[in-house]
Amino acid sequence: APLYRFRTKFMLACFSLFLVLTVAVDLTVYTVYRQDVEQKETESISRNLAETAKNLRTSVLSLKESITYKTESSGIFDYQSNLGEATGYSVEKKLRTFLELMRSTGVPMQSVYLKDIYSCRFFCDARDPDLPLAQFKDSEAYRYVEDYTEELFRGRGSMKWRWFSDTPNTVYLIKSTVNADNLHFTGVLCMAVDLSYFSDLLGDRNYRVALFDETHDLLFSTEERFLQENLSLSQAEQVAEDRGFLWGQAEIQRENWVLTGFVSEKEVFAALTALMRTIVVVEAAVFLVMALFIILISRSMTHIPPTSGR
Repeated sequence: APLYRFRTKFMLACFSLFLVLTVAVDLTVYTVYRQDVEQKETESISRNLAETAKNLRTSVLSLKESITYKTESSGIFDYQSNLGEATGYSVEKKLRTFLELMRSTGVPMQSVYLKDIYSCRFFCDARDPDLPLAQFKDSEAYRYVEDYTEELFRGRGSMKWRWFSDTPNTVYLIKSTVNADNLHFTGVLCMAVDLSYFSDLLGDRNYRVALFDETHDLLFSTEERFLQENLSLSQAEQVAEDRGFLWGQAEIQRENWVLTGFVSEKEVFAALTALMRTIVVVEAAVFLVMALFIILISRSMTHIPPTSGR
């Protein structure tokens, strides 16, 4: 009996020591590897976002210059120098020329709405030439222009980018226009651009992105939930934290936009999780082999051969 108890204690001690060492090593490897993967992934996203932010800023600046140039070349506001001969048809024809010029450069512009200094309103849609202004008046974009007309007037040449939930596949460029000669305010242009403009610049990445304007309201996102719920930057950050996303961001200079990138920790650590599962399986097999080996050794150590009588 004493020998049996000694053998049992010896086995338990060996098993316990092996188990403690195995768990300690596994936890150390997992923690160090996880921290390393997380750091490298976050740094990669940040570097990529910084470069993308520069490219996006260049693209936006180029688009602004193109709009300014084509607004003048299409003569949208020429009627204001001779109001007596101006007609709604002639103004809308100029708007259509402007639309065609913008679309010819590859900008997916869908429509343009004009509210001039005299509060006259004109509208043109590239997809449906017969689409009436009355239909556009039902949109959030129209209400935004109406609500912020005075502020837009004071902007004098500035442009705001806005996304509205009632037209989720469209982003609006709302520009305060002035006369190039005397800098007098001439009106507000509200240009609808297909959201593919941002998709082409920001899509096709191994992480999700979201773009927020200078008020931290949403402009674009590859995360469907952000669009569905129209999340602000702070709300998106909270959702990302709650759902376990690694998060990075970069500022778009001059526009004061915020470009964010995020990826699920589950996706990032998928390879690590698979590796740890493999390690655990291998260790379990080794543990069984060690258990059999220890049992055999303990039996041999506690075996007392019979003595021969004289």
